[in-house]
Amino acid sequence: MVGAMLQAHRTRRLLGEMDARLLADIGTSRAEATTEANRPFWDIR
Repeated sequence: MVGAMLQAHRTRRLLGEMDARLLADIGTSRAEATTEANRPFWDIR
């Protein structure tokens, strides 16, 4: 469980750092990326 939380934190941090081109490549918007990046690390649903 702790490992999953840490992975979620890392992934969300990286998502928040992506530029518009990378976000477009993965098919998400800046708003969606920001929402996901701002979720708490313990929210791993």
